[in-house]
Amino acid sequence: MDPKDIEEKITKKTKTILVVNLYVSAVDIAKVTDLAHTFNLRVIEDSAQAYGALYNGKRTGNLGDAAGFSFYLSKNLDSLGDSNAVTISDSGLVVNS
Repeated sequence: MDPKDIEEKITKKTKTILVVNLYVSAVDIAKVTDLAHTFNLRVIEDSAQAYGALYNGKRTGNLGDAAGFSFYLSKNLDSLGDSNAVTISDSGLVVNS
């Protein structure tokens, strides 16, 4: 995702920007979060294949408002079945399962 392309895709219906951290590297989250704040949007990370990656000293899964991790067998961090986890950095954000 190129942060320069995000703004032109935002509409009045947009609530969230979903970024994909891939191959143990993080997107340029600073530009994304600045844009999200400008438009009062949330940032959610897909960090299923980038756990442990760093962006300016912070781990992926901790860069936006929430993050998702998948433990499917083909992912970097797998389990004996299909499972996932959601992390949040905003204590006011409620996640319903």
